[in-house]
Amino acid sequence: MAIVRDLDRMLAQMRPQRDPGRYVFTAVTGVPPTGVRPVMTFTEDEGLTLVLGQDEADASGLAYDLVTEWMGAHRDVVFHFTPSHASWLNQVELWFSILSRQAVKRGDFQSKEDLARKLLAFIEEYNQRAKPFAWTYEGRPLKIA
Repeated sequence: MAIVRDLDRMLAQMRPQRDPGRYVFTAVTGVPPTGVRPVMTFTEDEGLTLVLGQDEADASGLAYDLVTEWMGAHRDVVFHFTPSHASWLNQVELWFSILSRQAVKRGDFQSKEDLARKLLAFIEEYNQRAKPFAWTYEGRPLKIA
């Protein structure tokens, strides 16, 4: 398969499909175990996250907390490609980073209702002092290897 260097051409050729079944998210350090065939991988601070079938994760002895059939059960949902430099998405990521660091991390929550109450209180207080984010992206095109 030839390497595609033109992002528009690459995206036009993509043919996503929904696979039925139960999928899990699991994190590993280093390389995935031999024989594991994830449908998707992405790198996070915790390590390499794999998305794979639940049966495959069980057979490989991989731990997971989340099992999802959501995409298969919601056939009316359409996913769209969002460029990684989409300014609105980066702004949302900034907001959730602030929320996570200032309201959730090291928080003490007695129940879901307590968590919801404290999150809403944080949002109310944050909105009183909030200022627009200073966007500094210079608009250089992405490099595609």
